[in-house]
Amino acid sequence: MPLKEMAYYQLEPSEVSTFGKTVNSIVGKNELESEPNLIALNNKLSEECTVLEYRSTNRQDNTLDKEVAAADIKRDTTYTKILQHIRGCRKNLDPQISDAAEKLHETFERHNTKLVNLSYESESHYLASLFTELKKPEFSSSIQTLNLSSHIEQLEKDNKEFNDVYNKRISVNSAAPNDAQFSVCVGAIRKALLNITSYIGIMETIKAEKMKPIIDEINAAISELAPKVQARKTRTENEAKKNGNS
Repeated sequence: MPLKEMAYYQLEPSEVSTFGKTVNSIVGKNELESEPNLIALNNKLSEECTVLEYRSTNRQDNTLDKEVAAADIKRDTTYTKILQHIRGCRKNLDPQISDAAEKLHETFERHNTKLVNLSYESESHYLASLFTELKKPEFSSSIQTLNLSSHIEQLEKDNKEFNDVYNKRISVNSAAPNDAQFSVCVGAIRKALLNITSYIGIMETIKAEKMKPIIDEINAAISELAPKVQARKTRTENEAKKNGNS
């Protein structure tokens, strides 16, 4: 039986990857020492499948997102506790404490007391300017009066940890493939599949007995995949007709 045809351009990226790996495995497990061209084509298919798998992983799974979110919550919590303490001290009966709290609260307000609701970058910007101002000599007494030195140091530490993991995520994302690069990878597997199956089809006319086990298994894989592809094609065509009549 000749090799069945498959319209590789109709396959979804995940189907291209799965079918590519299937063909690669089928061809690879047969003894092909006397077929260097087929071995080379299969190696190329394996290489392209590996590249797509790597890019798919980097495109869809970035665990740093969770680390960034956790670090942001940590600095927000520390900041909120400091702000609440300052606000509470504004009502203290001791004028030294209430005056110190009022001075610090005015400073926090200048640097946006709603910064925890802003974007990551904006919050980091406001915190950086707040830290710069709080390091000025005129705030030393107020910070000590409210016993906030260690808490502000902790906030600086939390903010640095956030910025470190956030910048790391930006670096990872910039190195990850964009949609255009991803499409190129998928197209490379389609081309590799077309090349190897075309070659197998030609070899079937020359070495039918040797190619038969390979062709039988690939045909079985095509038979399993083809109904899904056809169903998707039919559904798309029906939706197009429906939209055209509406």
